[in-house]
Amino acid sequence: MALAYVGAAEYKKDIAELLKSKNEYDRSGAAHALARLKEIEYAPEIAALLRKTDLGPWRDQSPIVALIDLGVGAKYTKEIAQALSNDFSSEVQETAAYALAHLRAREYAPQIANLLNEKYRRSSAAKALAIMGAKEYEPKIAGILDDDNDLHQSAAMLALGILGSREYADKIANLMKTKKESFVSNAVSLLLMNSTAHAKDASEVLKKNKSGTWTRESFITWSGMKPNRLMVELSKRSQN
Repeated sequence: MALAYVGAAEYKKDIAELLKSKNEYDRSGAAHALARLKEIEYAPEIAALLRKTDLGPWRDQSPIVALIDLGVGAKYTKEIAQALSNDFSSEVQETAAYALAHLRAREYAPQIANLLNEKYRRSSAAKALAIMGAKEYEPKIAGILDDDNDLHQSAAMLALGILGSREYADKIANLMKTKKESFVSNAVSLLLMNSTAHAKDASEVLKKNKSGTWTRESFITWSGMKPNRLMVELSKRSQN
């Protein structure tokens, strides 16, 4: 990575050799370094890491991140989608889901939706499907509002907000009032829905909790969305 930071592209071949290492930290560093150097010629070798089955348990997101950073992710959606399987860690599955959502690879929505059934995957899956605009999974995402896990509920709220699922606005607003600690995600989702009936309450929550800014920036980053009028309004409310 140090060579990449100083732009030492003359060592790219030596760096690329580390992609063959049995050590996952060597492979990870090499993938990130080549991406930073914008060495697109090594994209096939980086993508090939996602197809290897002899490297042990997969905990490394670097091949996915590197392909996105190189700007060639759309060419390797099949390889990225392989990382949705249970052969990979939850962190890698999450990265794969968001990457496919960022690439608008809707053909893999069913595989991502399968993760809604997994306790420790459903939050990321719900948000990735929302970024994809996969409204066909709206009812299943809404079912997570009844989850006994606050974080899962929070993810479902944000996902439904992105999908503009107004029919769930009242339920989300009620959750915002009944929870001991009001979620910023409740307010964000209501604003994303442009729910005028609950706009005042949502705005008050955002004024009290500055983390709404993080939520906004997080979704813009992962989804590749440009801040539209609603996002700009959300930014203003979260910073006032």
